[in-house]
Amino acid sequence: MRKALKSAFFSDYGFNSPNFSVDQNGNISANSIILNIDTTKVLIDFSITDDENSNYIINDSVETNPPITLAKGRTYLISLELTTTGFYILQEDQFTEYIQGLTHDTGASGSGAQGKLEGTLSITIPTNVDTDVLYYTNSNRTFYGIINVVDPIGLFSSLSVTNTDNSTSKTTGAALISGGVGVEKNLSIGGNLIFDNSIPVVIDSSTDLTIFVANNLTLENEDGTIGVMNSTGSTVPLINTSIDNSSIDNSTINDTPIGTNTPSTGNFTQGTVQTTGSNIYSLPNKLYVDSTALSLAITFGI
Repeated sequence: MRKALKSAFFSDYGFNSPNFSVDQNGNISANSIILNIDTTKVLIDFSITDDENSNYIINDSVETNPPITLAKGRTYLISLELTTTGFYILQEDQFTEYIQGLTHDTGASGSGAQGKLEGTLSITIPTNVDTDVLYYTNSNRTFYGIINVVDPIGLFSSLSVTNTDNSTSKTTGAALISGGVGVEKNLSIGGNLIFDNSIPVVIDSSTDLTIFVANNLTLENEDGTIGVMNSTGSTVPLINTSIDNSSIDNSTINDTPIGTNTPSTGNFTQGTVQTTGSNIYSLPNKLYVDSTALSLAITFGI
């Protein structure tokens, strides 16, 4: 049997050989299939050619000069195969060349990458660019194709959300996240921190927890203000609170002043003095007074 050299293989009935077969329906059976992939090829996002009127055709579009969309922070590759005039990207004024994050495979960048007929353009619009539209055009400025600039979607090194909607609940605001959020570093908040939940909220710290305020720390509930704490003291009521080994200075207990440097009076419904007293200004202990009075009575026969 003669070998077929440089000819396509055709069969109406299939093909069979050791470890490889093709049936009449085109189904292939083989031990393994090796794919040779050209890894030098790059993935082009937009392929641009032109027609006889110097209008642009993008990705074989039927419409000439169609709008395209670029997300901030992502790099796009634009393949150019133009015959008459160069490709330009302009700012919102449709006059000033846009140069940020723009390079050409010749090594040119910024303005040097503008007006190219062939090759590959690379464009990355920074996330902090304050614009939502750019334009592309040819050298003759005979048209202005729209480039819609949108906020990034997906994985990115930095994020800037320009929407200014305020959040009043967990379902409102500029950014809505269905799952939990992990933050490795500081969290800076310009507004209020609202816990919109039907279950009790827990603030859990695996180490010391410090709450810093520049002025007043105010405690409130649905009935109003409970009290205020600042550098001069606290108006938060102490109810059923243990204050063992603590001192209360320049404060009041049940609206009765207790002095430290200046003697004051106090009215109590009940009190206990543990010691007998060490000087003439000490409070008397009832057991000490009773035992002393009894001793004097016996001594003097009273």
